[in-house]
Amino acid sequence: IEAVEDAQVEGKTFECWLNAETNEKFEFDGATMPAKGMAIYPKWYAEYTINFVTGFDDVIIPAISGIVGSDYTLAQPTKEGYTFDGWYASADFAGEKIDTLLPTTTGTLYAKWVEYIPSVKEVIAMEDGAETKISAITTYIDGTMAYLQDESAGMRVVFPEGTELKDNVRYVVKGIKSVV
Repeated sequence: IEAVEDAQVEGKTFECWLNAETNEKFEFDGATMPAKGMAIYPKWYAEYTINFVTGFDDVIIPAISGIVGSDYTLAQPTKEGYTFDGWYASADFAGEKIDTLLPTTTGTLYAKWVEYIPSVKEVIAMEDGAETKISAITTYIDGTMAYLQDESAGMRVVFPEGTELKDNVRYVVKGIKSVV
C-alpha cells in the first residue's frame, strides 16, 4: 500500500491513521491491501495555548500549551505586599474566578491581586521604624490619638494635627511604626 499524505485540519494536529474496523493505528510501511479492502481514517488532536497576565513585570507565569482535554493545575503566583485572589478570563475580573483549567481553546487569564494590609497584631509585632499600613475601626478618639481595633488586637495611633477622625469608622492608615 502506498502511503497517503497526512490529513490537514485547521486548528488541529494530525496524529496518525486508524483502521476503521479495528480502531488500531495503521502503519503504511510494509502493509499489503487485504482482499476485501480496508478503510482508514485520520486521528487529530486539538492544541491550546494559555497566556497569563499578572499585572506586574516581576511576576511572570510562562504561557502553557497542550492538548485539548488535558487538565492543568493553575499557578498560584506570589507578590510581596499583595495576596493573589485568583485567575479570571477578563482583564476587568468580570465573571467567575477560574479555579481549575480544562482548556478547550487558546486564551488569556488575568491575575487579580488584593493589596495585603497586615492585622493590628502583625503591626504590633513589627520592628520600630517599619513603614506599614493598618486597616482597623476607631473605637476611641481623644484629639489626635485614636484606638484602632480589628479582629486580632487593638493599638493606639497618633495622627497629625488637623486630622478629622470619626468614631466606629474603618480607616486604612499608612505610616511608620514607633513606640511612644
